[in-house]
Amino acid sequence: MTHHLTKKKRLTGDPVRKLKFLTWRNNSAWMETMKGSRWNRLLATEKALSRPLLTEKVKRLAKDFEKELVVSRQLQKLEGFQIHNGTIIIASGGSKYFWRWAWSNTYKEMSDIDVYNNRVYYTRDEKEDKYKTELICEDVAGKVIWQKKGVSGQVCIHKGLCYFIKTKDTFNTFEITCCDADTGSNEELVAEDHNPERFFGIFKTSDDTLFCRSSTWQESKLWRLDGTKTLVRVYEDTVWQMPLSKNCAFLMYEEGGTWIAKGEPLSSWKLPKGEKPVWANIDSGHLITMKEGRQTLYYCGDQTKVVYSVLGDLEPNPWAKTKNNELQSFYVNTPTDYPAVLFVLNDSCQPNLKYSNWAPKYKKILPHLTVKTYHSVSVDGTKVPYVIIKHPKTDRPKGLLCYVYSSYGLTSPVGWPYAAWAPLLTRGFAMAFCFARGGGDDSEAWTFAGQREKHVKTVEDFESVIRASQKLTKVGPDQTIIYGRSAGGGVVGATTMRNPDGDLMGTTFTEVPFVDYLRSMTNPELGLTPSGLSEFGDPMKDPWVFQKTLRLSPMDSMPVDGAPGVFVLVRTGLKDQQVAPFEPVKWVQKLRGTNPSGAENKYLFFEPNEVHTYSGEAFVRTRAMDLAILYNHLQKKSHPRVYKMARPTRRNTKKNMKKRGGGNKQQRQQQQQQQQGGKKSKTRRSSRRRSTRGRRRC
Repeated sequence: MTHHLTKKKRLTGDPVRKLKFLTWRNNSAWMETMKGSRWNRLLATEKALSRPLLTEKVKRLAKDFEKELVVSRQLQKLEGFQIHNGTIIIASGGSKYFWRWAWSNTYKEMSDIDVYNNRVYYTRDEKEDKYKTELICEDVAGKVIWQKKGVSGQVCIHKGLCYFIKTKDTFNTFEITCCDADTGSNEELVAEDHNPERFFGIFKTSDDTLFCRSSTWQESKLWRLDGTKTLVRVYEDTVWQMPLSKNCAFLMYEEGGTWIAKGEPLSSWKLPKGEKPVWANIDSGHLITMKEGRQTLYYCGDQTKVVYSVLGDLEPNPWAKTKNNELQSFYVNTPTDYPAVLFVLNDSCQPNLKYSNWAPKYKKILPHLTVKTYHSVSVDGTKVPYVIIKHPKTDRPKGLLCYVYSSYGLTSPVGWPYAAWAPLLTRGFAMAFCFARGGGDDSEAWTFAGQREKHVKTVEDFESVIRASQKLTKVGPDQTIIYGRSAGGGVVGATTMRNPDGDLMGTTFTEVPFVDYLRSMTNPELGLTPSGLSEFGDPMKDPWVFQKTLRLSPMDSMPVDGAPGVFVLVRTGLKDQQVAPFEPVKWVQKLRGTNPSGAENKYLFFEPNEVHTYSGEAFVRTRAMDLAILYNHLQKKSHPRVYKMARPTRRNTKKNMKKRGGGNKQQRQQQQQQQQGGKKSKTRRSSRRRSTRGRRRC
């Protein structure tokens, strides 16, 4: 596929899309340029339509929600990883990492890090552009020795050379380069691949062997570095590789197959059956596997022993020197306990809670959540695992939030749900996390079963989980919210498209949703389109894939009248380069139907300066407001309004008086006279009419 198109005609914004086998027109394509007065007027209109949601009650709720989110997210800030003989401390801040010298209190944000000759080499986002990464080399005094821009987030120091990956067009990694680690000079090319559908990666194993990988979302090719600049292709007959040392690796020989151990000591380990390996340390004898969203840490040898098992995240220290280092450390995030650092020696472990002194306080505010795993049955009879998470004091939930991602073989963020959903969980909501086909929560076969033309299986799995979780929690569609972001937003969008009347769920909440499948996947000008073809298929070349994509696309298969039975809340960032902001904007217009008279319960919120993932403060502020809107909306649906009668002469006054035993003195006298056959009711009724008219004019 040609990545660089001619300058004569751009696909973005052109309403006519012409393929080899089909030409079609999209009347909303003008939004794709995201420029001009028409676009600005549209954004202003969306802002005005969403303003009525921001009532004083919602604003007060949002302030309370924001405080709760700040507290819950604070618990994720942990120190635990150490490298370079303990001189460098690495802290986790939820989805980000930070480093500092052991004698300093100043943290610096990082994506990757390595150490050589008392110098630190790390990558981080550029301050001016969050989509660009810079590589920095600095000494123990914090002085920057040299730096490079236009690189990926990975860095490795090997035999006195610094290896890094150059990028172009933001997302295209095309060249592995090395330079002198001390000076940053003498750059030399190690490998290059200008195919935008593939992406490069570099990493070191426990014996200090450097590997280079070129991969798609379906397969990978692996090279080993011999010397300083010579690459040797290894394991050519495999589709996926997980190297652990120079001659030891987990290998997969066919798409969706099982991992095979090769090399000692790995081949002599007794590996658990039916579980996917995700990490291993052959020096310490530890292995982490994944099964239905649960990660298990084993100590392997002649016998395999379970050391620790958790539903959520069990993240090893990827920067520690594993050679001759038996003590291992892991970050643990799970719904059933507070975030912690786990220290493991052989087959024993000890969790280290940074906030253990504050535990009594947090147990009252954020008690450990209850979790249970279930299985739903999808359309084709496949059993789909999912978990129900709720507050320990929630017997019958007030509402249900169903979460899905299940794309790109990535795991679902089950660990520590308080960080994003504390206001709902502490107010009686239950959460259902769906481990649908296409995600990385189970085997590789489970992942491949939901990719490309089989992506519809992900949507069918999610629908089955929604129904099953509603039955378990006894929560109806009116009180059900479905949520997904990015690629998960596409699953949520397709689910909304297939259930537009609200029979399955009454509310859809999504952030930066990927919903315009056909326009985006046939436009290689967009940054992530080339690499996304291996995940979603290529509708540009294959008419059959085009047809499958058309049926699943939330934009292209939406009913004419939109989704009238679903309340939809969409949030995006106008500087997002991963899912273009015009996608959710176009989708909201389509959701309202052909002739909307207003918002039609479809609302779009956006932040002008935010990208695909909001910054910390912006996330807390906007998430608190979104949850306040959703909570207020569901409260209105669960508690119908009680209307006060403006006129006491209405026919249902008697009915109200019988229920409440109320009414004024005149009404009670009239009721008694009517029951006794009194004759003065007509006169009294006339006087009441006159008095009512007087009140109306006032």
